[in-house]
Amino acid sequence: DLTPVKRQETERRHLVNMFAHDLKTPVVAIAGLIRRLVRGKLGPVPARQMAYLQTVDGELERLEKLITRFLEFARLDLRILTPQFEVLNVLEECRQVLNLLQPLAEAKEIALETDFPPEVPGLRADPLLFRRVLQNLVENAIKFGPRRSQVRLEVRVEDPAVRFAVYDQGPGIAPDDLTHIFEIFYRGQREKDTRGFGLGLATVKRIIDAHGGRIWVDTAPGRGCTFYFTFPLEAPAPEAASRP
Repeated sequence: DLTPVKRQETERRHLVNMFAHDLKTPVVAIAGLIRRLVRGKLGPVPARQMAYLQTVDGELERLEKLITRFLEFARLDLRILTPQFEVLNVLEECRQVLNLLQPLAEAKEIALETDFPPEVPGLRADPLLFRRVLQNLVENAIKFGPRRSQVRLEVRVEDPAVRFAVYDQGPGIAPDDLTHIFEIFYRGQREKDTRGFGLGLATVKRIIDAHGGRIWVDTAPGRGCTFYFTFPLEAPAPEAASRP
């Protein structure tokens, strides 16, 4: 009898929808009003008050991102959100993500390096979700890399898939954390001093799973991390894409 299981999944879907409407909507509305004040839409704001408004604005922006990431994870987990497949120019997508993250790398004097083949066949994937994976992993590499280090993005065609690798020279991941790093809300040893709720890698894995790919990591304490992941060149069959 699958009735209790179906009932539980229905309740989870209702909870996600309620979370999206009852929490995200007022946060977005409040943030919009605060930003109007910061931009002087209602007249000049004294310097001391502006400092408070800018702090509130920054915290609201962080809260918006957290809610968005949680909802993205939940919708992927419940298969409410499914990939919308298009043919992607892989190298152009990679360059756009690296250009977006260049200022973050420059702030730590980190060199972003690439190792791309001359050509990569068109990849069938959801462009927004593909960028989400790539941006999250490269951003993590920058975040955990020491100043004046290197982060490298490698692309290889290994038919029937494209394999990506993101290398960093950070502290690496402790062996006790390796089996949990893709679990939601898990915070490893190297993340204890950073803000967040462990949604990033959990979401990345759900996205890759939904495309029929896989993700793994090569690391050891003190010698950095290499996150590998694959995307099939062809979109997976519907039953494969929906497999948890």
